[in-house]
Amino acid sequence: MEAVELKVSNKDWVHIGIIGTLFGLFISLFFYFLNEMFQTTSTIVFGAFTALAITIFSTFFINISNNYILPRVKKKFWYLISFVFSFLSGALGFLFSF
Repeated sequence: MEAVELKVSNKDWVHIGIIGTLFGLFISLFFYFLNEMFQTTSTIVFGAFTALAITIFSTFFINISNNYILPRVKKKFWYLISFVFSFLSGALGFLFSF
């Protein structure tokens, strides 16, 4: 197993930050247009905090999976493990900010 496959470059970290930010934006937009009661600045703050939380959880889970879990399992399970950790990043980021 080559270690170079598990390295995350600076460009990848920027993409992870952008994706986390977009998820937070879409969550806040969903709530903003869901009901007139949610059309306040607190919804925008919630979206920003959600984006930050998703990005932080993504960074944490990517480091854990790439450094400790993926090198110890067969390569055919990498996508499944990455999917689980990505789902946890989004779910925990949302729940933490909620």
